[in-house]
Amino acid sequence: LHCHVASGGVTGFGTTRKGQGFDCGYRNIQNMMSSLLAPGAPTSERMSSRLGGAVPTLDGLQLLLEEAWSSAFDPLGAQQLGY
Repeated sequence: LHCHVASGGVTGFGTTRKGQGFDCGYRNIQNMMSSLLAPGAPTSERMSSRLGGAVPTLDGLQLLLEEAWSSAFDPLGAQQLGY
């Protein structure tokens, strides 16, 4: 059994004072996206073309979420958050 915590191509994103702890879910998504974009990852090429080669900012993640909601992804979640 092997466990890999991170590789050299992964960027870590932490919560900031500005986020006051409310940005932790978005930071977790950024961390996951960073690993999917890492050189050598099986998903790197596909994710890179979709995201323009970079992990989205928090505002960028919010836009991606709103685009998904506009495409009928997770209608219950969208409704719960007043979208």
